[in-house]
Amino acid sequence: MHDVQELHFPEYFSAEERASRATGYLRAIRNASAVVVSFDHVRDDLIRYFDCPEDRIFTIPLPYANCTLPSPDANTTLRLEEYYTNAGPIILYPAQTWEHKNHLRLIDAFETVCRTTNSPAILVCTGKKNCFFYSHIEPRLKASQFANRIYFPGIIDEAELRWLYENCVGVVIPTLYEAGSFPLIEAMSLGAPVVCASTTSLPETIGNRKFIFDPRNVVQIRDQITELLLNNDFREESRRNGRSRISILQSADICSHYERLWTVVLRRKEKGNCEGEFTSD
Repeated sequence: MHDVQELHFPEYFSAEERASRATGYLRAIRNASAVVVSFDHVRDDLIRYFDCPEDRIFTIPLPYANCTLPSPDANTTLRLEEYYTNAGPIILYPAQTWEHKNHLRLIDAFETVCRTTNSPAILVCTGKKNCFFYSHIEPRLKASQFANRIYFPGIIDEAELRWLYENCVGVVIPTLYEAGSFPLIEAMSLGAPVVCASTTSLPETIGNRKFIFDPRNVVQIRDQITELLLNNDFREESRRNGRSRISILQSADICSHYERLWTVVLRRKEKGNCEGEFTSD
């Protein structure tokens, strides 16, 4: 199970989507001998909202060591260096433009940074531009006096994304909800200073409250961006924290977790007390 975001933010889903997820998830959970999640906040939701027995849920970490991006080749590197040669320090946010990704507050915060500091920073928001972009974000950008410093390049290849991680001044992740954040993992893995929202799994992943903020508070987002831009000690501390956290996360023995899962399920099956059964529907 990935997440049940629709129960926390029903306003982002249609009635049909909520009904389909609710019935489909309930059927799957009741028919399963075991349910695997990657984070405890999802586990807690399944217990709370679906009355799933605690002993049927297994929290198994993601294989963080495999969360890698390819290095850019010489031509890609040259092209990107030329493209960004006259740009200021890069603040990066990789995310599709779903409403819960919180781009509008990020833009508000970045505009305030532009007005209150002398930094010539730019904001680069990579990822698919979906309907919310065209109906809400694009009109907001057209009205911004700093539109020439805010980039939405759309989907880029992984090597280019890696170049941005390695050459940005910092990564900001203001999402309102996230089962688990690959941008956060990627940023820490590649040594990028990173700050993130105080939501779902992000605080436990980054492991240091100094680098988190309330994603609904534009002032807090602004202050964290300002620290990334103007405080070298803050950036270095964030890098050190990221290296430490990713080392811990990558050391998890994922295979042993799955071995335990199958052992428990098979033993229950042998004893005839598996409450759930995998079925064709």
